[in-house]
Amino acid sequence: MRTSKADIEALLPDVGTGLRAAAATLVPFYLAAKYEVPDLAITALGGWLGTLADPGGTRTVRAKWLLAFAASGALAYVCAGFCGRSLFGSILFLSLVACFGSLFRSVGASASTFGTMLVITAVIAVERRGASHLAPLYFGAGVLWAVMLSTIVWPMGRHLPVRRRLATLYMDLGALSEAAASALRDGVPAGDARWIAIVKERRVVREAMEHARGVAVASRGRRGGETPMGSNLRLMLGIAEGAFPLLIALTEHVEHLSANERSPRFARAFRRFAIACERVRRALLATGGARAKVRREAPEPPRSEGRADLAQRLVTASRIALDLARSLDAPTNDPRLREPLSPATRTFRDDLRTFVDALSVRSTFFRHAVRVACAVAAAVVIGRAVSSEHATWVTVTTVAVLQPYPGASWKRAAERIVGTALGCLLAVVISLVVRSPLLVAASMLPLSVAAVATKPRSYRLFTFFLTPVFVLLAQKGHDDLRTVLMRFVDAVVGGGIALVAALVIFPSWEKRRLPELLASAIRALEGYARAVLGPHPGVEEAARHVAADAARRTAGIAFGEAETSLERFIAEPGRKPEHAADAMQLVTHARRLAGALTATEASTRADGLRESETLAYVQAVTEAAEAFARDGKATRAVPAPPLDSRDHAAPHLDRVVHHAAILAGLVAIREGVPELAGHWRSMNEPPPSDTPVRRRHGDGDR
Repeated sequence: MRTSKADIEALLPDVGTGLRAAAATLVPFYLAAKYEVPDLAITALGGWLGTLADPGGTRTVRAKWLLAFAASGALAYVCAGFCGRSLFGSILFLSLVACFGSLFRSVGASASTFGTMLVITAVIAVERRGASHLAPLYFGAGVLWAVMLSTIVWPMGRHLPVRRRLATLYMDLGALSEAAASALRDGVPAGDARWIAIVKERRVVREAMEHARGVAVASRGRRGGETPMGSNLRLMLGIAEGAFPLLIALTEHVEHLSANERSPRFARAFRRFAIACERVRRALLATGGARAKVRREAPEPPRSEGRADLAQRLVTASRIALDLARSLDAPTNDPRLREPLSPATRTFRDDLRTFVDALSVRSTFFRHAVRVACAVAAAVVIGRAVSSEHATWVTVTTVAVLQPYPGASWKRAAERIVGTALGCLLAVVISLVVRSPLLVAASMLPLSVAAVATKPRSYRLFTFFLTPVFVLLAQKGHDDLRTVLMRFVDAVVGGGIALVAALVIFPSWEKRRLPELLASAIRALEGYARAVLGPHPGVEEAARHVAADAARRTAGIAFGEAETSLERFIAEPGRKPEHAADAMQLVTHARRLAGALTATEASTRADGLRESETLAYVQAVTEAAEAFARDGKATRAVPAPPLDSRDHAAPHLDRVVHHAAILAGLVAIREGVPELAGHWRSMNEPPPSDTPVRRRHGDGDR
């Protein structure tokens, strides 16, 4: 696999997190051994779990989450001291914590990690029945040690590479705008060397944009879920990508204006954009306390999209970017940016409402919480029977492997078992080759760093690097191979319990959910087509654009849910390949039809009759595709596509018809309709070499 520079940049924060995790864990372990204070091992545990529970973001956000985790973990230790005295009390306590902690998954990625770490803390606290009554304080001290490392000693944020690249991008955009403002103020004529130099400087902006995009993609790939800061940073990247062509268009426009036509407002707009870009750069590189509070402004009314308003659109884009940069971790309430269910737009009230809504038997999150609670109860009983000395390993493995969907649990179990097996072999090699206790302890440092650094992208590697650390800590001597064997057996037993729970307790098979989600996505696509092509008598153009924009977002969310379900379906065991292929084709061609509709939305309305014919055809196609997605059958025949006409001036409608016909052909070829199937093949296969290619309208002689 090729590793790019962007991947390396995105990896650096995780390496830093790994070093912090090693310091938070190994330093208390060293002090426990040196000063013979066994309870300091609980401090090491708090430091390790606190580092893994760190959600990233600003210092304030990280401190809030980790302080809440310290208090919750300490409370778990207190309750475990009372409930862990009997098997029934242990099962009841851990089941309740597992159910409650799993429900946090409904709120978001950070809350999900918090809940998982809390469940693991409770499991370890219950199994440490002989721990000191000061165990809650030792654990809280460990988490506070992790807080200090992440916010004071080494406050390197997970999104820092993206912020740095975005800061460079906005700096280059501001420099380009400042150069245009300077040329306008000096009255430089068109074609002068200074304008040519400005054109050449665009290459610098494009390179900065590509670098920022690459680092953003690599960074997002290393995260298990979305966060407000990550969402806002990607919004800022999108704003920069949209402002760059505006800046180019405005520069070329004012360059060729006469001296009398060069209004001072253009120079002011360039200057204001440059100043805003510099402020965005400073805000991106500032830490949490240095970032000024954003001043909320009322949204501007919609403006026309003509050249006369290019300057205003450019300034508006920079103002939105500045608002985001000043409050990267704050909700985004600007209606021009607000996306439903986006982490960057959520408030505490939204999260609380989501959590309460999850308390329903029909909720996937609630069913998963019940599943985890039952699995944890079984793991406690089986773990104490199979591995009395290390029963924690069985229960922790069960919690880590069990996912809301059987396919994901199956994959996680395989990765856990394979990674544990290889890690146990590495632990045997280290224990046989390295005899010095100091060198053994030193070998744990790179292993801990590698475990945390690889966790966001490879659970198998995370388990592989983590297993030797805990095996070496638990071994009673260099020849203690029994501990190694028990670690592997516990991983197999815990993974097996998780798989049984996933397959038996409220199994959420995607083969049942995928058809309805595909049908919903196609239904949303039909609504988008109606918003773009349908007649809207008496509706103003601005209101029509707003309705189309809302329909496009609804379709985008529906397609995102369908694609997520498709990914889970592909990971499920026993699936039929032809079903996955059909679903993939439906999503692909429906998305292309949506893209053609978007191009139509941005085009000039020229032929109402032609739009009506196209809409009728698209509605017929989507109705057949929706029925096919839901139950594998087309309930109505799809008419032939409208004939092309050389007279109409709307080639964008041809693209809509083209992609709709491909979607109709996909349904027909599975239903065995020869006419439409042949039409679908003709649109997707190149013609034979001896067959003349019919010239499409608008093509001249070549």
